[in-house]
Amino acid sequence: MKMNYTGFRTEKAYRNYDSYYKYNPDGLQWNYETDESHMLTLTHSLNQKTFYELKFLDFNSGYNQKLYEDINDVPNPVSIISKSELDNLNLEERVLLHTGYDVIDDALRFHVTELDNNTYRVIDRQDQTGYMASDAFQTPAWSFGLGGTQNGRFSRNTSFQQLKLDISSQINPVHFIKAGFLYKIYDMWADEKSLNYKTFGEWSITQNGDSLGYNPLAGARLSPFTPIINPTYTSDHNYFRVKPQEIALYVQDKIELDELIINAGIRFDYFNPKWKISSNDRFPGNRKYYLVKTPNDTAVFWEYDYSELHTDLIILDSLSEQGAVAMENLFTAGIDFDSTQNTYSEAFQEAFDNSRNTYRWKYGYSNVKPSYQISPRIGIAYPITDRGVIHVSYGHFFQIPNFSFLYANPEFEILNSNNGGILGNAALAPEKTVMYEIGFKQEVAYRTALDLTIFYRDTRDWVGMSAPISKYPVGNYRKYENKDYANTRGFTLVIDRQFFNGFGGGLDYTWMVAEGTYSNPQDAYFDAQDNQAPRLSMIPLNWDQAHTLNFRATLGGQDWVISAISKFWAGKPYTPEFKTGVVSGAGAFAGFADNSERKPNIFDMDLRGSYKVNIFNLNMNLFCNIYNVFDIRNEFTVWNDTGRATYTLLARDVPYTDPSRIGHLNEHLLSPDWYGEPRHINIGFKLTF
Repeated sequence: MKMNYTGFRTEKAYRNYDSYYKYNPDGLQWNYETDESHMLTLTHSLNQKTFYELKFLDFNSGYNQKLYEDINDVPNPVSIISKSELDNLNLEERVLLHTGYDVIDDALRFHVTELDNNTYRVIDRQDQTGYMASDAFQTPAWSFGLGGTQNGRFSRNTSFQQLKLDISSQINPVHFIKAGFLYKIYDMWADEKSLNYKTFGEWSITQNGDSLGYNPLAGARLSPFTPIINPTYTSDHNYFRVKPQEIALYVQDKIELDELIINAGIRFDYFNPKWKISSNDRFPGNRKYYLVKTPNDTAVFWEYDYSELHTDLIILDSLSEQGAVAMENLFTAGIDFDSTQNTYSEAFQEAFDNSRNTYRWKYGYSNVKPSYQISPRIGIAYPITDRGVIHVSYGHFFQIPNFSFLYANPEFEILNSNNGGILGNAALAPEKTVMYEIGFKQEVAYRTALDLTIFYRDTRDWVGMSAPISKYPVGNYRKYENKDYANTRGFTLVIDRQFFNGFGGGLDYTWMVAEGTYSNPQDAYFDAQDNQAPRLSMIPLNWDQAHTLNFRATLGGQDWVISAISKFWAGKPYTPEFKTGVVSGAGAFAGFADNSERKPNIFDMDLRGSYKVNIFNLNMNLFCNIYNVFDIRNEFTVWNDTGRATYTLLARDVPYTDPSRIGHLNEHLLSPDWYGEPRHINIGFKLTF
């Protein structure tokens, strides 16, 4: 029996590049990442032919994004102090203030305003850092930011615990059996919010002067800017927590016959998203409204309109959004009635009661059912010579959709507009891929092999975007659904020489075509916003890289090694700005030919060298790594009108300089993050003792 433990923890703190903040880098948020993993492995041989391996993995990944720890950290903080506290301040102290981008003035540190009750409002202008209002600066077009801060705050934590058991047994000379299971449970939460103006708040009053409740988000803004985080029922603050589960079972048999090797197996996959979907697409938010009675009025309001209700208010019922509209119409327009049948009061009460009973609020979500799939797989290897073999494989694969498609917009917040937003869909089916491969492997020289594999992958239930869904009372929205299709086909040729007599290396080339209806669901969403019909034809997908060539070579002796690693990648597709007409769906439109052009090709080479020395009986390994040896400016992102990162015609009518702008126009159009990393050299040593 053998037991092994592996653990690691990494922490990172960094800032992302944002060209808008080029001359105001202190306004950029900090990103903090923490990853921690603990894995315990138990391997036990039951006999000479059978053993099992049991693994338990505990993994946690945290991410936090913010600029300052305290949301109340603002420039020029304000405090209310007494007369005795004021007397302790040096009111003649002066500080240097930034009153413009490059203007510094000498001014008094404290600005004092006398208030009632012998108190004073003091602004300390020495502290000039902190959160600023999002509308504090009006930046002209084609300019870097004049100032300001990134006011979003985001936290995310993803953890899972996984138990995996694999058992292997050579039950006889022909059959080698493997079987196992996997159980994985996640615990994921995310908290996304932005800082807003704090307001004075106000009490809401009915038409006849009765108080309903207090709304802390209403009223005038506090001045100066006082940050606040709005509650989670607002669109400025989203929070969710979910604990999905995965289960997998498999069995595999390796059958070794005289001239044939067969790997046959079957796998069962199960996934439970542990989430909900709306029971009625017309009411995705399932908003609850209170029907209330005040001393002189009857009113309807959303359950989150007020943080505090007036003590004289009596809640009569809970209504759906449709019921709230019906009640408002009843209160405003009244009813038509037949005076020969009943009085107006009786008819009104009857309509009132009917609306209450018809539109009473009820929980509007249902739990998503788990998904599962049984996936057969088979591989066959047939030797054709003592140094060559033909191999064929076929298999089905189960792919859980990206969690962002399952849990997007977890609070089901949709606007009353024609572009109300996008909902996640936890009921998405797993993407199903069927893969075919055929190839052969042949030793062509001493310690040198050639391997050719032809492959085809067919993916169905590819996640796409739904047609517009009507929302009550007005507007529409979309949600993710399984509707698109993709396939990938090509071949890979590998020539590999094992390291021997001071030389080794290899070359691999892949030709590939990746096509589908859409590269991602957002493409379909934006097409719909441009009034384009759903695409029925296949286009190159964003990762379609027709040619991939990788080369490696290693030279070495007893104490030294030098390696060269290079790559050539054909350019990936992009959509040009100037386009030709194409046919989409049932109609033709003059517009983009999506992904019809190619970005520049990518070439890169790295050199790595090391030398072993012994100093004072200590083993030292000196190394030097040179990345991007030729310092090539590879262009990974390009302007859509030119297909290059180096220039664009987009701003051809914009003057190069403007007194109101920060930065030269050419400087603004240059995006360093669109290029690959320049040459850099690492030199160091590794000491072993």
